[in-house]
Amino acid sequence: MRLQSLFLCSLISILLNGQLFAEYEEVVVSAKKIESLTYWVDDFSVFSLSSEDIKKLDPQHPKQIFTRIPGIWISRGSGQEHLTAIRSPVLTGPGACGSFLILENGIPIRPSGFCNVNGLLEANSEVAGKIEVIKGPASSLYGANAMHGLINIIPP
Repeated sequence: MRLQSLFLCSLISILLNGQLFAEYEEVVVSAKKIESLTYWVDDFSVFSLSSEDIKKLDPQHPKQIFTRIPGIWISRGSGQEHLTAIRSPVLTGPGACGSFLILENGIPIRPSGFCNVNGLLEANSEVAGKIEVIKGPASSLYGANAMHGLINIIPP
């Protein structure tokens, strides 16, 4: 009797299984690459430096470039390391640099959730053709690392 009821319940669940799940139409999500962050000038606070501006500064460290941009503060350590602040307090501690996304030609130099205090030096900002900065959150398009802002370094 018990085996029959188990078999009957299994059979009913198999037969009803197809009716429980509704069929949904296929949804396709696509995106286009934005060539320049200045596309969003109306929606975000975007600032850019041209290659001429960078050459005039003759920077030895990224801090020397970003002191020219209002709302950004780069604290230089004793070596190559730096602490970044874009419209925020200077965040310290493990993973603090993960709130700022550093891009090279629109591609993140580190995966989401990872960061390094040498991030601006890895992108070679001293010889960049252009530098674009979004001040404020941009994580809806660029992901979790753009919580406080992002820096896009475009090579010459």
